[in-house]
Amino acid sequence: MSLFGEKVQKIDIMNFIKIIYRHHKAGRQLKDCVEEYVRTCEKKMMRDTAIDILKQMKAGSDFSPAMEKHPDVFPRFVIEFIKVGESTSHLDEFMGKIIEQLKEEITVERKIAAATIMPKISLVLLFGAFMFAIYYLIPKISDAFKNINMELPLLTRVTLEVGQFFAVFWWIIPLVIFITYAAVQTYKRNNPIEWSLLALRVPFYKDIAYYRIHYIFCEVLYICMGANITSKEAIKYTALAIDNAYMKKILKKAIEYMDRGDSMPEAIKKADYEHVLNRGLYAMLETGIETSKTAEIMKSEAEIYHDELEVATEGIGDKVSATILVPIYASLILFFLVVEWPLQQLPNQLSNMKGAGF
Repeated sequence: MSLFGEKVQKIDIMNFIKIIYRHHKAGRQLKDCVEEYVRTCEKKMMRDTAIDILKQMKAGSDFSPAMEKHPDVFPRFVIEFIKVGESTSHLDEFMGKIIEQLKEEITVERKIAAATIMPKISLVLLFGAFMFAIYYLIPKISDAFKNINMELPLLTRVTLEVGQFFAVFWWIIPLVIFITYAAVQTYKRNNPIEWSLLALRVPFYKDIAYYRIHYIFCEVLYICMGANITSKEAIKYTALAIDNAYMKKILKKAIEYMDRGDSMPEAIKKADYEHVLNRGLYAMLETGIETSKTAEIMKSEAEIYHDELEVATEGIGDKVSATILVPIYASLILFFLVVEWPLQQLPNQLSNMKGAGF
């Protein structure tokens, strides 16, 4: 993706897959589907990407390896879904799942954006109140109190000192923001498993991450098992397709346990050292193996988790507000006290001075 200029959005990727999916499902060859996208696409970066993919496919490349040459455009899970779809001859189903997943991600992002409008406004108000208090109101109060030889309250003095410090060393704030951003990106890149687990601990997002993992796991496993693929191969393809570093790791580890003789549910349970997957899911897997209906059961489980995911997505606004607005309002109250406290003490001080004959 471009840092300056045109940027590929998830909706652009979804539209790319959607057009390929529609034409391929109608019976056209993949190269023809990509060519049709090139003919109709208006976004330069996506069009150039599609032209390069088409060029590689005409030279003999499959769809997924051609897409893999553009990791700055396509998320890893999109490429892996296409790869699994090509390997299992169920490409249309996997492209359908890509469209669903991207649609859900876009929906979640939009709801988070909508839910954070008030927190963003509150942050601006908080910053404005801080600047007004630090650079105008508190200095005025400070000068007035000095004239009557009254000491400011500790909280007000500390706030004033902090404001004076940042007035001189203002460059520290953007520097800290830049260092924090760089540190987060480095940690995310070097510790993908820990980062994927972190999503399960963020207060307003953890339910979405939890149900999304379960939904995708059950959905991909259902498609693979429904294609009469062996349990071990189904887990292998699911590990490739799932967009979560922790789940990739435990599913790959589960394959090792299955090689040693463990059943699928036993192997996954052993590998899931963080106990992320629902215990009830293992029971359903065991039932599926006993009844030879794993595909049907996983399809039903996927539908259940998808419903839960939709409920979690709908409720994200309230959770964002509770997580972000509460500390913001607490900070506003604190700033109110910083200003109000010395003003409350002023009448008593003036009365004392009057009584002392000043």
